[in-house]
Amino acid sequence: MRSRISAYKRYIPLLDQGLVSGGNFLVGVLLTRSLGLDFYGEFTLAWLIVLFAASVQQAAILNPLYTFAPAMKGEDKKDYLGDLTGFQWMFAAFAAVACYIILRLNAWLVPSWELTSSSLWLPFTLFTFLVHDFFRKLNYAKDKVLKSFLMDIMTYSVQVVCLLIVSHRGTLDLRTALIILGVSFSVSILFSWRELTRALLSGRKWSSIISKHWDFSKWLVGTALLQWFSGNIFILVAAALLSPLAVGAIRIIQNIMGLLHVLFLAFENIVPLRASKIFHEDGLRSLGIYLGKMLVKGGLGTLAIGGTVALFGKEIMDLLYEGQHIEFAYLLYGFAGLYVLVFTGTIIRFAIRTLEQTRLIFISYIISALASMLLAKPMIAHFGINGVIIGLVLSQLIIQAYFIYSLRTYWKKI
Repeated sequence: MRSRISAYKRYIPLLDQGLVSGGNFLVGVLLTRSLGLDFYGEFTLAWLIVLFAASVQQAAILNPLYTFAPAMKGEDKKDYLGDLTGFQWMFAAFAAVACYIILRLNAWLVPSWELTSSSLWLPFTLFTFLVHDFFRKLNYAKDKVLKSFLMDIMTYSVQVVCLLIVSHRGTLDLRTALIILGVSFSVSILFSWRELTRALLSGRKWSSIISKHWDFSKWLVGTALLQWFSGNIFILVAAALLSPLAVGAIRIIQNIMGLLHVLFLAFENIVPLRASKIFHEDGLRSLGIYLGKMLVKGGLGTLAIGGTVALFGKEIMDLLYEGQHIEFAYLLYGFAGLYVLVFTGTIIRFAIRTLEQTRLIFISYIISALASMLLAKPMIAHFGINGVIIGLVLSQLIIQAYFIYSLRTYWKKI
């Protein structure tokens, strides 16, 4: 009986991740087909604000949660989780207010972007998304994986059904899309409403929570900000120099190439643990041989999947978007090559983590942010939308050259 329960708990997170990835992909397709590339590009720009807040939340709240909660028991754990839930509410409210201010500033700085109509609904959606994501992770910390899975089933069912209905009626726009997303996250939060209410009434230790989490995560927050900036600067510059349409085109290509995330997730769940065991039992040389094999296998798999998607790019675009946007299918070739480099960098990071040289990862994000900042404008100004891919490839090459150079003493011992 226990073996059945442990197997069920092992597979539910994988099913949940598949549900979230598939749901996001389907929502992206529905929004693109209904809004068009211009408005979908504006949606993508608006959603970058949500992703920024989520990255800070991951570093400042969720990562410490996964470290502190397992070490606590009884009333101490109950009090900690209750106080943290209250602090999460405060953080989400602060992020929503900041989002509103950013949108009002955007309406003044870039009035051509149709984000002004979202100045109320995007903060609402951001707030509900952050709280929803917190309770998903809180349930994992409490070993209630099925509850998180049910929350996601409800969330994405509401999103897809409502988007299909509104799209069929021809009334879907950016504002309506944000309302649907916000409502869907709100519905799932009802699963944990009792815990949230209790936390709001008893949240008397927020100052200690803030201090405890800040001591743990101050460097993680900096890393998260650098990672968000380096990953999105090309999108922001493309929007400024070209148009939201270019952002929409890049985003739909990324959605299609998201198939590779399943492969990357599988390697993330398997390789680091195996690499650590091999290194500590058999030494550096065996670690190098193992990671070399994983690099070849995963690299070929990435190339095969990405190459196949690129080869049949026009057919895939035709199927997903009813014959629209096929002119951007050629970008899939560039992203296929980019993802091979991304996978190579992932394997190198596994080596760095195994060798406990994680300072290199933080420095790499600084280099990535600087490289992106220097490359984004000239690449996009000269090459247009193609400059986004060229710049991302160059940024990856610079980071990996830094990794290879920094680990040169280890390469000599293999």
